[in-house]
Amino acid sequence: LPPLYTMQRAYYLNEAGYVLDHINQPTQALALFQESLSLYRKLGRREEESMLLNNVSKMYKKQGKQTLALEHLQQRHTLCHQLGDKQGEGAALQSISEIYNTQGHNAQALQYLKRSLPLRREAKDKEGESITLNNIAALYSREGNYSTAVQYYKRALAVHQDLEDKQGEGLILKALSQVYSAQGEYTAALESLEKSLEITRATGNMVEVGRGLHQMALLHHGQGKYTAALKRYRASLKVNEQAGDMEGEVMILWDMGRLYQEQGELLLAEQYMSNSLLLQEELGASGLDEYTEALEEIRLLLKGQKPRLLHKAKSLAQGWR
Repeated sequence: LPPLYTMQRAYYLNEAGYVLDHINQPTQALALFQESLSLYRKLGRREEESMLLNNVSKMYKKQGKQTLALEHLQQRHTLCHQLGDKQGEGAALQSISEIYNTQGHNAQALQYLKRSLPLRREAKDKEGESITLNNIAALYSREGNYSTAVQYYKRALAVHQDLEDKQGEGLILKALSQVYSAQGEYTAALESLEKSLEITRATGNMVEVGRGLHQMALLHHGQGKYTAALKRYRASLKVNEQAGDMEGEVMILWDMGRLYQEQGELLLAEQYMSNSLLLQEELGASGLDEYTEALEEIRLLLKGQKPRLLHKAKSLAQGWR
């Protein structure tokens, strides 16, 4: 076939692959990306080959085929290094780290992120640098190395500020508040969260505003400041209802029930927890046995009966993003 025809076919196969991926057809998209990759290789188009290696790896990742995804990313990394493409090389290392992170191999994930970071800087890829800094911070936080996590989050924050990326700045401040909270530095946690909320309100992202208010309520709740916590819970619930965030409503209603349980107001606790569970069932949630049991214990107490095992209900708000 003439090279021009082959080039056009490779291009349109790749574009069709994007369309199939967009409509959640990764298997069909993979076949088109692979054919496009083969044609670009025949033509010696190495930059396009790098792009297609990345596309193929994404489809394998979506299918849960991590080993094949990793193989194609490693090929892309080698190719980008040969081409002197610092941005592509840094992005490939970042993607490799994500696979190791998914597999729970934190040490390898961190190793690849730290190799990616200087390449991101060298390529002046500010957006990529912020992602890498954020991911490094998240890994350190997961391992309990909070002081180092704070350092990397602050560096990520500075990059977002340089980019004038308000949404990213708000999310980093929120992550910082979680790390401060884990360290027991509640004043710093609240300060970061308040700054995050101010930015998030300005961007108009009401779902994130609701989640931020909920996180603030949890901070007050954890310190036993029930009046302040209840005020934030109510504000969060109102925002979530307006934004249509039912998942957020579920968590807030449950945590309000926990607060009332801790205060000994069992009737209110039962009402809020019951509403939370009803919403969860409506959303098709599973694995609710522990929460159903906690609610049943409160109902027994309201009837004047003593439950077999009385345990304090735990929060549904695990792992804020």
